[in-house]
Amino acid sequence: MNRGRILPLLLCAGLALAGCGAQGESESLPASSLPAAAPSPSPVAPASPPPGGSSDLEESNVTQKQLTLTVNGQPVEVSWQQNKAVEELTAYAETEEIVVYTSRYGGFEQVGDLPQSFSRQDRQMTTQPGDIVLYAGDQLVVFFGSNSWSYTKLGQIEGLSVQELSDLLGDSEAEIRIGLE
Repeated sequence: MNRGRILPLLLCAGLALAGCGAQGESESLPASSLPAAAPSPSPVAPASPPPGGSSDLEESNVTQKQLTLTVNGQPVEVSWQQNKAVEELTAYAETEEIVVYTSRYGGFEQVGDLPQSFSRQDRQMTTQPGDIVLYAGDQLVVFFGSNSWSYTKLGQIEGLSVQELSDLLGDSEAEIRIGLE
């Protein structure tokens, strides 16, 4: 090849590579050269419900029901998980209340059979007093102590001390009811 042709090609290639800069670097433009941000759109007010009717938002709030839990007739406050098993418990409780007769096991939990199997998303955990879990898909376990095992967490009893949980769940048997408010 002719040296006269190669030199200009190498020169052009070198200039092109020099203009690209190092890999991963980018040039920044001064703020004054950037286009101004468009103003945020104003929020749109929801449409008014038809006369004599209600909006979809209102209907969803009315039909949304919360699971409840009682132990031996005493209602307890529960923070429920958002998972498939809790969704299925809620759907079941829409047709009938779930009643679980439990027995104390190991001195730290109450365990009883659920009326059917529910979806499992088991993971290894160390439970705390007040934890409500699904074991083997068809057993409800409520802890007044701790244990390490693989469970699907359903919820946590709130507002009770360890002693209050032990008093509530420490007998040899308990009746646990799950319903809807």
